Amino acid sequence: MVLKLTIFFCTIFFIKKVLALYEHEKLVQEKVCFDRIEKIVENQYKTIHLTCNWQKFVDYGNKNSNNKIQNCNETELIFHQFDFYLPFSDPKYVTLKKDLFKNFRVQSLSMKSLNLAKIEENAFEKESFKHIVFMDLSSNKLQKINTNIFKNLEVLEKLNLSNNKIALTENNFQHLKSLKSLDLSGNQLQYIHPNVFNSLNRLEYLDLSNNNLEKVDACTLSKINTNPITLRFVPPIILMNNNPIDCDCNIFYLNRVLKYRLNLTCSTPKYYKGKEFIDLKNEDPSSTCKYKTIIIFGLLICACCCCCKNISKSNRILELKNTLRIKNEQSVNNGYYTQIPTKNDHSNLIIS
Repeated sequence: MVLKLTIFFCTIFFIKKVLALYEHEKLVQEKVCFDRIEKIVENQYKTIHLTCNWQKFVDYGNKNSNNKIQNCNETELIFHQFDFYLPFSDPKYVTLKKDLFKNFRVQSLSMKSLNLAKIEENAFEKESFKHIVFMDLSSNKLQKINTNIFKNLEVLEKLNLSNNKIALTENNFQHLKSLKSLDLSGNQLQYIHPNVFNSLNRLEYLDLSNNNLEKVDACTLSKINTNPITLRFVPPIILMNNNPIDCDCNIFYLNRVLKYRLNLTCSTPKYYKGKEFIDLKNEDPSSTCKYKTIIIFGLLICACCCCCKNISKSNRILELKNTLRIKNEQSVNNGYYTQIPTKNDHSNLIIS
């Protein structure tokens, strides 16, 4: 009897595990999502595209949270691409909570125009999101992004945060080591922290258009790609259209020295106003950039030379004084001097 009960419960447990791995089938059956098979490998699903009602998906996740497994089975070749839509606005669904995708292996996630205002820190848990390569959070109401939100997205390659109101801080993207494309357009940005792109050394595409940027620091953007081969053959593309950009030395440095491909329209100075930067290939900004740098560099060299010369002269005087002092002491001790010279007068020095 005990053996039969054991077998029965083991069978039930196994069935639940198997059903949990195919959570997308339950979602389709309950009309929460519509599925489309993207790829098939050896008669098994490789990639499944799910188009889901955001509100029903959240309600379904809350209702069935106790039945979800803790970890995905690595032997299964099932990946999920999510594309959500919002039938109507409801304040109940403005927060992306943790564990919502616990039993999925997310490869692509599109959450565009869902009125999201907050993302909980563990919303993108490691077991479900360690394979993700694309994420779209555009056209929401996000204002702040905690640094740890992206801590499990180390393989993410494309991130779209456009049309929000995000204020960037120093460490927003420090965990996104593999990111190649970042869209920050339409966020009303007025200032970019100097260290915000420090960790994005593989970035190939950066969209900063439709913001309120007036000044761009060349040092800030020079850190987005540190691979010399990529810089030479595939330099980063930076879009800065519809910004009141000042085409100063920083902009010319990014293009002429770092070879970045820039797309922007100059607002200042007056002689560049309204001109596309791509049309300024024959312009010579040396009068305001290059020569100024050379003059400063030259002055620094002259100052260093003067200091070195003075130091060298002082050292020679000290050496001469030390030599005379030593000879004077030796002569006095041996009785060679007929007259001991004064401190400042060595003209009467006579060696017998």
